[in-house]
Amino acid sequence: MIEMNINNRKKHIVIIKGGLGNQLFIYYFALYLKNKYPNDLVICETRSYMWLDIKYGAKFKLENLGIKFQKNSLFGSFIMAFYFILINLLPIDFINKILKKHLIINDKNLKMLDDLYPQKKKFIYNGYFQDYKIIDSIYSKNKISFKNYYLSNKYKVLENRIKKDINSVAFCIRNFNMSDNARFNYPIKKFNDLIRLIKKENKDCKFYIFAFKNLNKKEYDFPENSEFITSENGYSDDKAVLKLISKCKIQVITNSSTFYWMAAYISMSNNKDINKNKIYISENYGLKNKLCHPRWITF
Repeated sequence: MIEMNINNRKKHIVIIKGGLGNQLFIYYFALYLKNKYPNDLVICETRSYMWLDIKYGAKFKLENLGIKFQKNSLFGSFIMAFYFILINLLPIDFINKILKKHLIINDKNLKMLDDLYPQKKKFIYNGYFQDYKIIDSIYSKNKISFKNYYLSNKYKVLENRIKKDINSVAFCIRNFNMSDNARFNYPIKKFNDLIRLIKKENKDCKFYIFAFKNLNKKEYDFPENSEFITSENGYSDDKAVLKLISKCKIQVITNSSTFYWMAAYISMSNNKDINKNKIYISENYGLKNKLCHPRWITF
């Protein structure tokens, strides 16, 4: 069989953007595309969003996680920066009418891909593509690994403590970049109901509370020996934190954080027995966002 000339292959360029959690979701979508179209060229655009993200100063963070990807060239990134500006200035339907051989894909018009695939040569993806079914279908082909990511002594000490705890609980609460949207806010009463349930079902459990900033302990029913693993307390290495959350026996993920979602998924992939690894997900992630994994317990 003669291999297709690289210049004749259809090209898919996937814009990597956001924080580590979002970047991982988008990466696995790119891997999904490669599996769906094995003869096409699938490239991760890793620079243009970062160059233009003045507000948050995002950085590309997928190195040293044991995953493989093909980066766009530097010249290609300059071209994609132009496209990215265009995408953010003009309606996507208007752009797609002008471009004859190109197709811009986001979360809303992804369903168009199959119908328009035969007519197009180049596909540019600018979305987050958050769907547990996509991750489930492709994760085993390129699992996240921390083998080549070395923890500083501070995180190693914490990791050893977590490993020694028979019932370690990663209680993850997103409390940064919040809005009034219900997706990012959950009643404290529901948190406390779950805390009491976990304490009742798991003798001598130890709560490790992962968040951006510390919580007011008086409002929550956490045990006295609970620890805050927060950026406010100096835990700002997100890859190290991702690993630590995944090492806990129980995960509680809340407030639509894709970072916490990925940590829980890594844990689940390493622990096939659901009875030995429980994951709780707050209902405000929303079924419509396809983030409530069927193996997880909503609260």
